Amino acid sequence: MKKIFLLVPAMLCFFLSYSQTLVPTPQTVENNGTVTLTGSDEFPHAHFGAITYQPSYTSTSSPAVGYGIHLNLTNLSYDQSYSAESNLPSKFTFKISNSIDKDITVTLFFNCNIINSNTGNTSSFQKSITITVKPTAPVQTTFYNVALSKAFVKNNCSSATIGSSVTYTVPANKYSGSTQADADSKAQNEINANGQNYANANGQCLQRFYNTAVSGTFTKQCDVGSAGSQVVYTVAASKYSATSQAAADQLAANDLASNGQNFANANGVCNEVRDANVRYRAFSRPGGACVTANQAQIFVWVGDSFSSDSAVGSLVYSAASGTSKVPNGDYKILSSLTPGQSPQSVYVYKVENGRITSSVICVE
Repeated sequence: MKKIFLLVPAMLCFFLSYSQTLVPTPQTVENNGTVTLTGSDEFPHAHFGAITYQPSYTSTSSPAVGYGIHLNLTNLSYDQSYSAESNLPSKFTFKISNSIDKDITVTLFFNCNIINSNTGNTSSFQKSITITVKPTAPVQTTFYNVALSKAFVKNNCSSATIGSSVTYTVPANKYSGSTQADADSKAQNEINANGQNYANANGQCLQRFYNTAVSGTFTKQCDVGSAGSQVVYTVAASKYSATSQAAADQLAANDLASNGQNFANANGVCNEVRDANVRYRAFSRPGGACVTANQAQIFVWVGDSFSSDSAVGSLVYSAASGTSKVPNGDYKILSSLTPGQSPQSVYVYKVENGRITSSVICVE
């Protein structure tokens, strides 16, 4: 009876050692892909240590026995050790390649060390996994054209009529070539060679309608401080023709919308805008807004009634002509119009592109 009790622990250890498995991820792998083997049913007294690939035991079930010679397993490594404390399984990885153009389902065998951390003992057992390895994607050497189309207008009608539009299409995959561009070029060549003849043979000669004259007024676009003149752009009658009056008039309207503003910009003029003719005494301050050194006295025309509240946005012109904008910079503007008289108030503003762009910088 004692012998029976001794036999039970021995059998239990035997089955625990064999209960550990290796789980492959993924089970279907691309050619030259990486497979991860994760230990399962591991315990402190029975977990994976190092493993060794055993190529001589390799067996294949698809496409047939013996196809394992077309597989190559490399870079087998021990990536993660088992840890009971962290609940981490053992992990191994390897790469596998397939040299033929068929999926191969293979069973791989590994010699595995099963470690008992409690005793330090190591046992060696064989474990297997089954995976499918996909082939190398074939390099595409033949390309086929995509579908291409182009509209042609029948052009063999009399002057009193107008040809209808006919679409000529080359279907996809009609031509092949060594590159996509080569195949598509062959399809395009067919369109170029046959499209117009096809339209002439299959199109209709329809009544021709001409557009009526249409005009629009456009304002020349100018910089801030200037106003553009108005320019009339006209599309003459009968410039466009189509198969209906509405279509012909629409072509004229499209011309007006597309070209009217550009015509005004090219042919109009810009006139400087001045809101008032009020002259003020000022000092140009090249050294800065509140720096009096090197300031120079000038007279300026301010484009509207000048005050500390309304000055921002005002146009400022030089007194020489009353039309040229003063250079960019800082200006001390005195409300008194007569030199030598005490000014009623003094302000310093920044002027950019002829306009006062800031509120009061200094009050003196």
